[in-house]
Amino acid sequence: MDGPAGCKLSDFGRPRLRKCPFDIGSIAWKDAKVLGSGLDGWVWRVNFGDEGPFALKLFWIAEPPVDEPDNFAVQRECQNVAHLQMMQAAVEEANKEGGSRPVLLFPDPKTYEDARDNLFRFAQENRLNPPSPELQELDRLVSLTSIPPITKCYGWLKFNTDKILPRIPPRLRPQPVAVEKVARHIERGKEYIAIVYEYIEDGPNDPAKVEAFLKFMYLAGFCAASSPHGRNWKNSMLVDFSDMIGTASWGWHESRYRTFPASFFLRT
Repeated sequence: MDGPAGCKLSDFGRPRLRKCPFDIGSIAWKDAKVLGSGLDGWVWRVNFGDEGPFALKLFWIAEPPVDEPDNFAVQRECQNVAHLQMMQAAVEEANKEGGSRPVLLFPDPKTYEDARDNLFRFAQENRLNPPSPELQELDRLVSLTSIPPITKCYGWLKFNTDKILPRIPPRLRPQPVAVEKVARHIERGKEYIAIVYEYIEDGPNDPAKVEAFLKFMYLAGFCAASSPHGRNWKNSMLVDFSDMIGTASWGWHESRYRTFPASFFLRT
């Protein structure tokens, strides 16, 4: 996954997270550490050869559910992260050009249409062809020239259970998870998807920094998931992107599309 993400209209219309360049076969599993688990997946701290540490999130569900094909956790997270990488690329591109044509956003979006409009305002075609100054003033558009720190994603990898599980010490292997009668487990003979993230050390969360990030996510069209949790934040950084839902993904709902205080996301 070399270079910045594409940020054209076609990229935003079909968000696709790029493949991670790391070799999953280079992980020394004896040195790995389990970081946590939930209904979406199982997370380790790992090194790829001499590089690391990283967070490796393995998703429990390998294929779209038959009854709800759009409710597919790994697809939703890949879409979320892909869109965020495009947004970062758009703002960086605008700043490199001198900042005369920044990303322009509605400051108070309320509906799905508003959220979707703001998402596509990051696209290169829209940024380079802004509305007239009169329309900008009428719509009260605001310029976005920076984005709060975001946990870096290095892309996705295939996780072949027959090849990889035998190399993982038993104490580190994914264990079945059950939450409110919903069970998750890994099966032999299947290929799963994992996402590689920057590893964020444990540390206190600054509510002001968390709220700055949440405000950006709101402007970018993301709504809150139904049950966010404080364990998904470290050092004021969101480390589990299942807590947010973008307009391209299943589960986006207008009732959860608003600005939230940090306490709503940091609750335990």
